[in-house]
Amino acid sequence: HYGIIKQITFFPKIVIEIETNLLAVNLGDSINCSGICLTVSKFHFKDNKTFFCANISRETISKTTIVFWNVGQIINIE
Repeated sequence: HYGIIKQITFFPKIVIEIETNLLAVNLGDSINCSGICLTVSKFHFKDNKTFFCANISRETISKTTIVFWNVGQIINIE
């Protein structure tokens, strides 16, 4: 599966929104995104696509390559 980073917000907390071709996403799911496990904090469906959000902790930022992700980037989803 794949995902496209749609939005990154930094205030009041760091949140990433990803569009994916996954068919089943539930609140609290842990989804491997290019080797980084993210927990679904919100999701919705639109035009046969799934969008999910994950809150990003400071530890995730300091220990992974997520800081290099950009809006529009395609990532691997497992």
